[in-house]
Amino acid sequence: MNAYKEVTIYFGLSDEKDVSLADILSCIPLGERREWALLHMDALGLPGDLDVLKFQAEAEIHGIVYGWDALQQMQDRFAQVIEMMVVGGERVSHLRRAMPFEEILEAAEYVLELEDGGFWVVHTRSEQVVNNICGKFPRVEVVEL
Repeated sequence: MNAYKEVTIYFGLSDEKDVSLADILSCIPLGERREWALLHMDALGLPGDLDVLKFQAEAEIHGIVYGWDALQQMQDRFAQVIEMMVVGGERVSHLRRAMPFEEILEAAEYVLELEDGGFWVVHTRSEQVVNNICGKFPRVEVVEL
C-alpha cells in the first residue's frame, strides 16, 4: 500500500484568496462515492438551527456525517472557520477526533484539516489528489510519511 502523503496548502497572504473546503474537495475525483464526516470544528456563526457551540460539541463527540453536496457547502454556513477536520473514505462514520490519529489515518482515505484559519493539511495516499492540489494552489509543501 502506498505511504500517506501530507500536503500542506498555505494561503492568507494579502494577495492570495482564502482556500475553502470546497476548493480542496474539488481536487478529489469521485468524492461523491465516499462517506464523509466532520470530526472537529472551531468556528464563528450559526450552522442552521443549532447554535455553534452545540454543533461543535456534536462534531467532537459523535462526528457529523455529510453527503458530498452538503459537505461542499458546509463551510459557507459559518461567518469564520478557524479549525476543521473532515475525513473521507469507504466507511468513516465510526471515526472520532478523540481516537489516535494513526487509527484515523488507517481508516480514512482522506483527512482534511484546516489549522488556525491559515493553512490546510491534507493526508492521502492518492497521487492523483496530491498532483491535483499541487497544480491548483501556488504554495504547497508535500511530505511522505
